[in-house]
Amino acid sequence: SFYVSLSHDLHLNTGVPVVFDDIRLNENNCYNSGDGIIVASMDGMYIFHWKITTHSGGKASVHIKKNGQDAGGMSLLVKSFSGDTNRDGEVNHNSAADFAILRLQRGDHVNIATSLENSFIHAGHSGFGGFYLRG
Repeated sequence: SFYVSLSHDLHLNTGVPVVFDDIRLNENNCYNSGDGIIVASMDGMYIFHWKITTHSGGKASVHIKKNGQDAGGMSLLVKSFSGDTNRDGEVNHNSAADFAILRLQRGDHVNIATSLENSFIHAGHSGFGGFYLRG
């Protein structure tokens, strides 16, 4: 099991791994905060979930990768338009979430990567997690 988030906003280009640096849970040290990659510790089914947030004027798109390849075409797009504020004049944050169920073999690598040029990912409201389901 692992759950990670961001300590700072990210501006990333297409194909760049999203490196979540704020580790909240990291059983068996499966998540590497240096490169953003999870390494499966055993064969079986895993569930991964992620939430990506941007703010007014920002946009982001991410997908999950298994061993460097798109895993099932899972993707999401978050768009927020300039001037999107609440009634108090504060900037709204827009979020989208998705999940994937993947069969992994011990040693397989999984990560989240951007699929949109100049993606903006807001810290504190974006995260990535997962857990082993069964063999």
